[in-house]
Amino acid sequence: MTRTAWRLLVAGGCVYLLFLLISVPASRVTSRLAQQVEGLSLYAVTGTVLSGEAARIVIQGQGIGPVNWTLRPLALLLGRLEYRVESTDAAFKGNATIGLGLNGVLVVHDLEAELVPDPLINRFSPVPVESTGRFTLLIEILEYAAGFPQQLAGRLDWNDARILEPVNLSLGQVATVMSRGEDALVATITGTPGDMAMSGEITLTPAGRYDLNLLLTPGPAISPDIVDALGTFAQSRPGGSYLLTDTGQL
Repeated sequence: MTRTAWRLLVAGGCVYLLFLLISVPASRVTSRLAQQVEGLSLYAVTGTVLSGEAARIVIQGQGIGPVNWTLRPLALLLGRLEYRVESTDAAFKGNATIGLGLNGVLVVHDLEAELVPDPLINRFSPVPVESTGRFTLLIEILEYAAGFPQQLAGRLDWNDARILEPVNLSLGQVATVMSRGEDALVATITGTPGDMAMSGEITLTPAGRYDLNLLLTPGPAISPDIVDALGTFAQSRPGGSYLLTDTGQL
């Protein structure tokens, strides 16, 4: 085969591949993705493999939408179907790069998002909480397979953190560093003092069991009523601190 014929063959193959990407409905790929990732569902999918949108995406019971995506063609050379994804949901607004490898591992990296705090706080809080402020979520890397993250590195910052109910108090800035431990996800929490300082940890196992241990230390300006309220749902500790513990199943 001559060099010219070879170039024509390669060019023809590229054109054919591009035609497939443009014409294949996105629903074909999203159906396969939902089969690979446990607890994932996509609704009202439109567009093609190259570029499309889902009106709503639900994973592990948590939903956001609408979500749109654009293919990153160079990732195909690495054997990974990869997209730049953006959510315009008011409760979870952000973007990320998401890829699915041939081994079925879902890889998320360079995720940046802003979200409202209440849904996540009340997922773990033993008492109903109403709050204000804004969460900023940054994920460097997340590898998800067999229904659980196999690798995780990221952080969740709560800016201008304030609890409104069941007590009214400022928490200042709260930072949560997330990682994958030996047999569980680990979220380490630290808070710069507002009305109250906090530190602690949340762990989550592959079986969905979580454990919360949070040490709360009231500041000198906090009202006695709030200190009394802490005693109704947290354990008093030496030095004037209170330990909030909880365990459960997601």
